[in-house]
Amino acid sequence: MSAASLRSTPKNAPIPAISVAVIERLEPAVHRLVARALRALEDSAVYRGAPLSSPELVRAHLRFRLAHLDHEQIHVLWLDVQNRLITADVVATGTLAAAQVYPRELVKAGLAHNAGACILAHNHPSGEAIPSRADEDLTRSISAALATVDIKLLDHFIVAGAGKAFSFAEGGLL
Repeated sequence: MSAASLRSTPKNAPIPAISVAVIERLEPAVHRLVARALRALEDSAVYRGAPLSSPELVRAHLRFRLAHLDHEQIHVLWLDVQNRLITADVVATGTLAAAQVYPRELVKAGLAHNAGACILAHNHPSGEAIPSRADEDLTRSISAALATVDIKLLDHFIVAGAGKAFSFAEGGLL
């Protein structure tokens, strides 16, 4: 699918479902268009009005944000007390195999957004969605730091390409 074909779609035409398997194969121009659309959705009051109520909803959202990256990034979805999206932040950008984030900085950002909860996510460009010991330690540290200011860490996802996303909550690690 090209950017030109997306632009030529009539406004009232149904939106075709996009398989997560195509995310990695999107042309750069199309990927930028999808990223802009995602930011517009995140900024939309309608989108923010719906709670992120299941790991599958979050997983689908995060695949578009992280699956295409060739370096590690750490993102946080800041949520209100009803688990509705307030905003999404990129909190760290790293190298091919690592990104560093500090719990103190997440506490400051959570307070600035008046968040009641959050979901942490990062990608593994290696294609393996298996959490490392460092991932597990970081999750515990961030969860404890956020808890001191009554912000609940609901989950931590590792996205490894378009098809794999590990949930710490589903895996019993959170």
